[in-house]
Amino acid sequence: MSERKEITYAFDTVDDWQASLKASEELVKEDTGAERWRSTRTMPPTYYPPPMTQQAIDKLKEFKGAVVKDISEE
Repeated sequence: MSERKEITYAFDTVDDWQASLKASEELVKEDTGAERWRSTRTMPPTYYPPPMTQQAIDKLKEFKGAVVKDISEE
């Protein structure tokens, strides 16, 4: 089993968030098995998914405007 890391992710703009919303949610669901995870109510929101594999994190970073932060070390 791959090592999993705790991350947060958001998008630079509302447009980037809207364009990547469904695909980013599917990626997190596929990697973690979770249906829901915490997020802020700001626009665009910051998400706090369950711990994810490095492979999925790298894919998440490829979305336009994605800002991914590793909080495993904090």
